[in-house]
Amino acid sequence: MSPHYDYPDSSKAVIVPLSEEQLARRVASEGGKVRMVRGRYWLEVLPGLYDGIHWLSRHTVEEVSKPALLCWGYRAALHNAESLDANGALPMHLITDVEAYDISGLPSRTRRELRQFQRHDVRIVHVNSPEVFRDQGYEVMCSWLARTRHRAAAPVKRYVADAERNVLDPTRLVLAGMAGDKLLGYSTSWVVEGSVYIWEFHVSPEAFPLHLSTALWVETAQVYRRSGLAREICAGLAMPEKEGLTSYKNRLGFQLIRIPTRVWLLRLLSRYIRSRHPYQYYRFTGEEPCRVTNGRSSAQSEVDQDDESRQVYNG
Repeated sequence: MSPHYDYPDSSKAVIVPLSEEQLARRVASEGGKVRMVRGRYWLEVLPGLYDGIHWLSRHTVEEVSKPALLCWGYRAALHNAESLDANGALPMHLITDVEAYDISGLPSRTRRELRQFQRHDVRIVHVNSPEVFRDQGYEVMCSWLARTRHRAAAPVKRYVADAERNVLDPTRLVLAGMAGDKLLGYSTSWVVEGSVYIWEFHVSPEAFPLHLSTALWVETAQVYRRSGLAREICAGLAMPEKEGLTSYKNRLGFQLIRIPTRVWLLRLLSRYIRSRHPYQYYRFTGEEPCRVTNGRSSAQSEVDQDDESRQVYNG
């Protein structure tokens, strides 16, 4: 590898965990609207709609109440011991036995893809300085947006500023697939009180035949397993309308888990969202929508994963 991008191997990464309070301060410093109610932190994800500051923070029933006077909905995960008081569920892709997570336990197809990845001259590295994102990251991001059609690209200056913040923040883990000096893809993640969030996941089109997506998902999980700081690893909310994505995450070792929640929405709004946006309603309340088969291929599922990875209420 050229000394220009002399990044250490992913095995050298050091994980710095966050507390819920530290996460709340970080989110607030980046412009998020955060409230503390009864000792717990809430994030206003949309005007009047509140969620626990991180999805997997477990609450007691007594800790869950309307976070603000002007509020039309909220949700919070409950401790398993209080599941009888739940009226909803958080449908989440999780690895729940992190200590036992091992390549040997993955399906044969996934192991084959990992072996094929190892035949190529691609390294998964820990990005600890932002040079590669200044030089190449925006191109990778734009290729992702062209595939997913998720949103318009942010201005270059904003992208670079966000990338620098991610890389220089010790509580964020940024891993990347590099072919020599070329950036092929990257992931951003962090751990909050034992819960890992793989939050950002972008891979360029030329990396799909190399199975970088599979290798990057698995190595990110392995870094947290080796750290001993993770109790569970999250790969996002369920998207039953994208069956290929669900199958793909299952092959990576993530299972669909329904976490008990307390959830409330204004009645008229609840009816509207349930009828007009059933999948968004499902992701917020856990109420199963009618199944729709779209017949997507496994290759398309790797594209879909990018679109899903950063969304809370997918539309």
